[in-house]
Amino acid sequence: MVDPIRATLRSVMSPGFGVLVIDTHAEALVAGAAESDVAGFLSLAGSAAERSGVISAVLMTPDGMASASHVGPLAVTEPAKRSVSPDVPSLVLGTCLPASDLDEAAIETARAAGSQLVEIRANLSPGDTPPGTPATEADVLAQAALLAQQRGMLPILTFAMPDLGGQTLNVSHAITANALRGLVTACHVHGVDLASLVIRTNMVTAGVRMDRPESSAEVGRATVAVLTESLPPDLGGVLLLSGGHPLSRACEYLAATIAASGPTSPWPLSFAFARALLRRGARLWDGTTESPMAAREIVESCRLAALSLKTASAA
Repeated sequence: MVDPIRATLRSVMSPGFGVLVIDTHAEALVAGAAESDVAGFLSLAGSAAERSGVISAVLMTPDGMASASHVGPLAVTEPAKRSVSPDVPSLVLGTCLPASDLDEAAIETARAAGSQLVEIRANLSPGDTPPGTPATEADVLAQAALLAQQRGMLPILTFAMPDLGGQTLNVSHAITANALRGLVTACHVHGVDLASLVIRTNMVTAGVRMDRPESSAEVGRATVAVLTESLPPDLGGVLLLSGGHPLSRACEYLAATIAASGPTSPWPLSFAFARALLRRGARLWDGTTESPMAAREIVESCRLAALSLKTASAA
């Protein structure tokens, strides 16, 4: 019998494919438009991601998913049309939720809307935590992951490290590693199946106010070091977020991280970007659900990110 969570995991983490996240930060790119227009952009983005041929999953907020469905059916709700060959996974639809909103009712609502996975986040600012303690609500996230698994949904736990301002790369390394170790420990305590779990986390960069920006190679080596020292080899997969960086820089960091991980990475490794994949399209959007120029930009942005995976692997 096929485990539905593992089947979803294999689709989401298919080699060479990434994830588009349309969370509240991404929705804010078009927040100045009328509500009906925002819904049109969300529908456009989901359809463009499918046409790109390099996106394995689209994650949306419950409100975004509901509003986009009122404009027109998202292509991602019809995965059979995507399965043109064994090498191209069906596009998976997922829901973005804060851990505080996740309960059985929320899971059933997400499932009814077509979701096969749920992305969960519950972060704390380093300034709000005692020194040495993880900057994430590890127990809350672990309990939410267990509930999702019990209800047959793949959980993606997101730890997005807050901006550290003038902190060094080494400080970013330490805080990220501490948070990830705390999250893994909490998952063990609460009985989460790590092999049916994906962790989405930041790449390790210095604070934005540092005088000397780190090189892509430095980011790649630091990110791989944090992941390998903090995450167990039986984890289902790792997704890297863009951290608010523009697409070009996020792709450089992603390529360097994939290159540094090499062919022996213990878990599938890819990207789950939000604003980085949508910013260019949002600037060219004409307010309609078709908007050809905006759609082309979203498709191209997705392909550029996926190219970073292949370029690094071939290097």
